[in-house]
Amino acid sequence: MTRTLPFVLLAALAVGDVAGQPLPSPYGLTFPRDGDGPLSALLRLRDAEADYRAAGDSLDYWSRYTQVRAWMEAEVGAHRDALAWFDETGGWARDSVGTLPPSARAVDAARYIAEAAERERVVMVNEAHHDASSRLLTIELLPLLYERGFRYLAAESFAASDTALNARGYPVDSTGVYTREPTFAALVREAVRLGYTLVPYEIEHGDEPEGDTLSRQQRRDFEQARHLAERTVGLDADARVLVHAGYAHINEAATEYWTPMGLYFRERTGIDPFTVNQTALGEASLPAYEDPAYRAADAAGLLGPSPVVIVDAEGPPLAPTDAAVDLHVFRPRAGDVGGRPAWLAQLPNRARVEIDIAPCPQTCEVAVRRSGESAEAVPLDRAATTGGPVTLYVPREPVVVVVRDGRTGETMAEHALTITD
Repeated sequence: MTRTLPFVLLAALAVGDVAGQPLPSPYGLTFPRDGDGPLSALLRLRDAEADYRAAGDSLDYWSRYTQVRAWMEAEVGAHRDALAWFDETGGWARDSVGTLPPSARAVDAARYIAEAAERERVVMVNEAHHDASSRLLTIELLPLLYERGFRYLAAESFAASDTALNARGYPVDSTGVYTREPTFAALVREAVRLGYTLVPYEIEHGDEPEGDTLSRQQRRDFEQARHLAERTVGLDADARVLVHAGYAHINEAATEYWTPMGLYFRERTGIDPFTVNQTALGEASLPAYEDPAYRAADAAGLLGPSPVVIVDAEGPPLAPTDAAVDLHVFRPRAGDVGGRPAWLAQLPNRARVEIDIAPCPQTCEVAVRRSGESAEAVPLDRAATTGGPVTLYVPREPVVVVVRDGRTGETMAEHALTITD
């Protein structure tokens, strides 16, 4: 089994190994090993928590650990844990109070962006890798932009090595890192169902020229922009492209030390992308870590079950003091139902069910799988449990719920399930 990791993560792993530290890089714990079960990487991370906490700032290992732990917890649907782990070192407390104009109102973000996209060739939306709810907006946009002539979906997470993805129609483990999370997998399945061509654009090994004068991060953004341009608008003069990226890669303004992919793309192609940031205005593990504008919108009752744009009759859409993108989106608060985030109900054609799982000798994976897809397919939903009631969000079609030992992969039980209402 090949487990693809982002270029920058591989670089970080090498640094730790060369330095000969007593602990491996946290990223190394996610690499596959012989005999691994479906949760082995996550369980290794959980088992090693005390060691990395004790190591503290050695080679930034604690901050690296919390980052990896966050997106690995998100992979099994542990939304609250993922938020908390990200905020352990990635969040910062803000005590300022946000205010909104009296005439502020919320409008559906997907509809707002789709209307703006009538005039655009390229729309770029970002995500927070640890928060799977930041993938909902792109799922909502897929049919709306397809109606407007968009035919390409490019994603930072797609691995160029998975050349069968478009024909297969669903992601497998080697499709990418973040595509192993079921919400991202739903995004992929929906895009293929609608008829999008899926395009990888991440930097690849061998892209760095000899004697490169760019930093590793700078080279990454440069190559992302080059691949994106060459594989979409460079091949198809009429291409209209939806780009799903991570964090600030979509920014269109450079800093003293960094030029982001969005700006490189604009300079290379002459196409000014419509850039949408939804990572600044979203839920955190505690309100203290949230942007004051987000807290103010929540207090005013403007946050709904889906992403929104907050507009004011007297001016442009509300945003933090950030001129690097065209639009900011407010993500919904999760709300919990049976220990799972309620926004999972926003996935296409899903119903919430509760299944009682027999006690597991150790942590088990509960995975919802579709008939006709291979055993390597990313599950439609998944959770980690030691037994008891588990809430799942399943499609209204025949599926199989498979319970496996998280460390060994041994199948403990299978449940056929069909939701027809």
